Amino acid sequence: MTRVTGIRWRQADPITYVDAADLELRRNNYVVVQAAKGEEFAWVVREPRNLVLSQPDDEPLLTVTRKATASDFGRWQQIKEMEQDAFKVARTKARELELGMKIVDAHYTFDRSRLTVTFGAQGRVDFRVLL
Repeated sequence: MTRVTGIRWRQADPITYVDAADLELRRNNYVVVQAAKGEEFAWVVREPRNLVLSQPDDEPLLTVTRKATASDFGRWQQIKEMEQDAFKVARTKARELELGMKIVDAHYTFDRSRLTVTFGAQGRVDFRVLL
């Protein structure tokens, strides 16, 4: 049996089910999850329950590393500000370089090891000049 809880990374994201480990989690608790691309900040939307995984996926469940601390929450607030700044810079540069792309989102992993910028465009765009 696996103790599974439902989390959301962002408000509009679908629920992601992760291994709750042995942590005492309640709905609306903030947590830190070890994801494939680094640590991520999330909140619990479904309380943990024990489940038997009859057909385990090829990929194991992500695991909640810990409940978020006050320090983690402050860091998350800083990251939100950094994401807004990155969004503005990417949008400005895309316009200056006339790349024909619309910047949709900017997201840092919680450990700040990766920035992902999401964009839309009518056709193919060579965005390497932004890197």
